[in-house]
Amino acid sequence: MPHILGIRCHIALPRIGSDNELKFHYWAPQDSLVASNFGIMEPEIHAPIVNPRPGDVAVVPALAIDVFGQRLGFGRGYYDRWLARHRQDLSLVIGSVLPPCRASDPLPAEPHDIPVDLCLTLEQSV
Repeated sequence: MPHILGIRCHIALPRIGSDNELKFHYWAPQDSLVASNFGIMEPEIHAPIVNPRPGDVAVVPALAIDVFGQRLGFGRGYYDRWLARHRQDLSLVIGSVLPPCRASDPLPAEPHDIPVDLCLTLEQSV
């Protein structure tokens, strides 16, 4: 995130709304985060909501991603529903996983699943 801020890009973080839908809110390092019902840190409810514009990039979490870009999510469909509504506005969708979660065999996919364009493997520090 420091690199993204250094090149003067905006950051939007996800928050599950009262309608049980994923929304992205502008976030800056001085803004506070609050724990969701799932224990995930989210922007505060009053943070401005942002919708993607052409050229935007989305980074979405995954349990695993295969060589075809199919993403195994966390089972609630928040990101799948959001991507279904906004994929046409994004120039790139990057899936992020912790190693060793890059699947060499194809993952099960359903017609509504939207593949990612790139896989970003995040190292976890201990």
